[in-house]
Amino acid sequence: MRVPKVYQDLFDIAVSQGWRVEQRRNTHLSWISPTGAKVFSSFTPSDNRAVQNLKRDLRRYGLKV
Repeated sequence: MRVPKVYQDLFDIAVSQGWRVEQRRNTHLSWISPTGAKVFSSFTPSDNRAVQNLKRDLRRYGLKV
């Protein structure tokens, strides 16, 4: 799957920990934890804090960043 450059490091960490990342048809990404919890993010982040906010949300569901 092709992931935007801003998410590439986070994508690699998530996949190595058993997460799945799927592209939604409406240009969003769905980050799915091994337990089935879902976190959604924009495919193209619009602000400077988008990646930090996504990391925070993923940590809440168990991703070790």
